[in-house]
Amino acid sequence: SGDIGLMQKLSTRVENGETYYYTGCYVGPFNCILKSKDLVNWIYVSQPTFTNDSQWENATYVLNDKVYYCVRQYADKSNCAFLTYYDLISEQWADPVYIYEAQSRYDFFEYGGNLYLIHSPKDRNHLAIMMVNKTYLNYSYDIQVAVVPNYFYPFVQVYGNDLYVSFTASRQHIYLSKVTLGSLSNNRIINK
Repeated sequence: SGDIGLMQKLSTRVENGETYYYTGCYVGPFNCILKSKDLVNWIYVSQPTFTNDSQWENATYVLNDKVYYCVRQYADKSNCAFLTYYDLISEQWADPVYIYEAQSRYDFFEYGGNLYLIHSPKDRNHLAIMMVNKTYLNYSYDIQVAVVPNYFYPFVQVYGNDLYVSFTASRQHIYLSKVTLGSLSNNRIINK
């Protein structure tokens, strides 16, 4: 029961000379990675093999031979989302890293040679940008936090050298905002 969805963020990987588009799919608690050559016919890639309570929308991003993956879990079972990756060569999932989440949706984006994840670190009145350590996920950390009025479902797009994020405000409006990346000290992030 519940929603079914194919996530809008696409990332690409060339396999045997053909370009595949990767994204995530969900049906309530079922979450997985999909790929397609034509955006019509989709191929199941994998789903997390470790015990989890995933729910609703996942975020995926393929980079080289890894598909980075983040998804929230049922609120009555966990107050954390999990961040992991699927290794396309070994076909193994990395041990998950749990991050506090506010029942929102996540989005990966690549900028300046780094991989980032936008998420709700406390509640839907906060958005944070996490720099993802592509090798050691547990070394990933928030570099920026914004206090916002009930924003959620963020989606980031790079256009030229600029970053833009769209988000839902109180399920009544969709806004688009230009974002500038900056780094905050851990103390300032904790205070926010």
